[in-house]
Amino acid sequence: MDIDSPEAFQSWLDELMSKGHLKRDVFKKICHILKLNKKNTSWYSKFDWFHLMPTYLNLQFVEGSCNANCRMCSAGKGIPLSWMTAEQVASILDHAPTVSSVTLSSGNSEPTLNPEMINILDLFAKRHITVDFYSNALSLSKELSDSILETETVNVINFSLDAATHKTYAKIRRSNFAQVLENINYLVERKKVLGKEYPNISVSMVEMHDNIQELPELVDYAASIGAFRVYVESLLHEDELLRGLKNQSALQNPNYKEFISEAQERALKHGIHLQLPPKLRISSISTKNTIDAPKQSEISTKPINTDGSRNLNSSPTPLNQNLPKKCGWINGLWVNINGSMGLCCVNQEPKLGNIYDAPLRENKAYLEIKQLLDQGKVFPSCMKVLNTCGYLSENKEAGVDVKKWIVTEKV
Repeated sequence: MDIDSPEAFQSWLDELMSKGHLKRDVFKKICHILKLNKKNTSWYSKFDWFHLMPTYLNLQFVEGSCNANCRMCSAGKGIPLSWMTAEQVASILDHAPTVSSVTLSSGNSEPTLNPEMINILDLFAKRHITVDFYSNALSLSKELSDSILETETVNVINFSLDAATHKTYAKIRRSNFAQVLENINYLVERKKVLGKEYPNISVSMVEMHDNIQELPELVDYAASIGAFRVYVESLLHEDELLRGLKNQSALQNPNYKEFISEAQERALKHGIHLQLPPKLRISSISTKNTIDAPKQSEISTKPINTDGSRNLNSSPTPLNQNLPKKCGWINGLWVNINGSMGLCCVNQEPKLGNIYDAPLRENKAYLEIKQLLDQGKVFPSCMKVLNTCGYLSENKEAGVDVKKWIVTEKV
């Protein structure tokens, strides 16, 4: 096809979009074409919006009415369950055709409680989109596990356990640990029987003074189910305050270094990534024993090609040791159940409009805000989440004055 006019270029984009091909390498190649040609051909600048389109989404998949009763969490209690429907997900993907990966979030609930989850997984599979989510595994039914394995669209499941024994699990999560293990075991065994490569499995715990002693055993359990990672999440200050002295950081356990050292040794033995928060990394231990997991976007997942096949020659993206030059959410987007869009997973300001209203390329607020992010700018609201934003916290720790990046004009 000869592309000698903006109309021809738009027609080409529309054709690719109709086939579901505006993803991954095709998206990158089009961005490259636009960057090279707009210097010499003026009309290419009309498509400056294209490189601002999202490649990944974080969806508020469910809200409220969690099926667990975790000691350090009050989220979802007393709130009726609501969820994102298959029709809503389809509308979102229609308006964001460059998306190739999705995280199903449920900050105050559990994603597997969504009654339309199986239909939504089918939808993602048909559109060649990979998925990841956290789950407590309490409602991971056999039917849902079979769907996960059949569609092969789920890239990573992280099972939030917080313990390795029934006694500690009951004390912290106050739910049925036997049921959790049974549900996970069904998925793992079926995966083996069917010879499936996906989903990749991760397990996690929120570090506390009365569960850190079980980290070595949790690493062993992770190895037994073929997990690639054990992710230790930092106990947040608000979690500590939530229920008083019952929730204290692992730092309050006088033997925490011993438990972490043993967990590191076992992780090395099993070949498992052990991801620790900075405050629990022990400098006295040889770095060869410290195995950090790559970020979600850097996991070797052999991504789905536009024709639905897996790229078997892909390899893990090397960890970038340089400081980030712009917000990592430049090509990401948080979407709430009602369609309102947030800047990222920790910041809902400024407002980007509603994704149900129109395609993102027609959304002026979205494009304006993304253009500012593309310039390395941040917003006043970003300063409120300074310590939880990777872009800002990494630069701040390196001595960069991040306040000079704040947008001063009204958006």
